[in-house]
Amino acid sequence: MTGWNQPQSSSSPPLLRVSVEAAPGDVQSYAFSQPFRIGRTDDCGLSVKNEYVSRNHAEVVFENGQWCVRDLNSGNGLFVDGRRTQMVLVGHSATFRLGIAGPILSMSAEPPPPPPQAPAAPGVAPAEDVLASYIEV
Repeated sequence: MTGWNQPQSSSSPPLLRVSVEAAPGDVQSYAFSQPFRIGRTDDCGLSVKNEYVSRNHAEVVFENGQWCVRDLNSGNGLFVDGRRTQMVLVGHSATFRLGIAGPILSMSAEPPPPPPQAPAAPGVAPAEDVLASYIEV
């Protein structure tokens, strides 16, 4: 069984939900299923028009079973709890700023779907039915 913190067995990453708060009360929401860049230019998957955001500010990739945000040597950096960092591991969720006083980004990864149930072999009763036959009186 694949756990939530273990690498995904499928080749596609889980859906990443992203909220951008450019100003208090001004929140935009997005969803991504593939790696993307965050920056001020229209070429970025997530374009954020703000003076604290560099043209190509950060990249968001899925590696080692989780989403990760990496600073691309931007002028204003990534900040978590007021401290500059080069990388933010999303895990279940993460919140950080683009620049010390720039937009706030919140990200959350949807948990992977449960593995599909294997069909019972023909002529073999599911374990629950066998157990129930012993319990019934």
